[in-house]
Amino acid sequence: MTNKQAKSIMIGSVLVIGGVVFFGVNRRKKLLYQSITDTIDDRGGTYQSGNPYQGSGAGCSLSSSQVTKIANDIEDAVGGWGTDEELLKASYRLIPSRRCLVSVANSYTSQGHGANMDADIRSDLSGKDLKDYTDFTSRLPQ
Repeated sequence: MTNKQAKSIMIGSVLVIGGVVFFGVNRRKKLLYQSITDTIDDRGGTYQSGNPYQGSGAGCSLSSSQVTKIANDIEDAVGGWGTDEELLKASYRLIPSRRCLVSVANSYTSQGHGANMDADIRSDLSGKDLKDYTDFTSRLPQ
């Protein structure tokens, strides 16, 4: 066997193994997605992809100007170079309920700051800051 043949066999083997691993990962993702949507359907809910805070935000105790200011402050904190963690924390801590979070997220999107406020925040945070944000949003009352 020549060196050229050995290299061809090695390259082919790597491509085959890589394809098996790649498609195996995608298959597991599809199975997990299907399992999640089946569980949601079994419990009588519906699955919505995208912004987890979609909704009208009706019943929020914040005024529309407060909602707009919080959305703008969040954009200022996560937009541009780096993240202003202190401004971000101060901004999202002003949100008293899940309904207000929906209102702020809708305002954030409608002002053209981004398609998904939650995703923008999560992509800018890590470690303890991300855990604090996740804990905060999970404990918000309706």
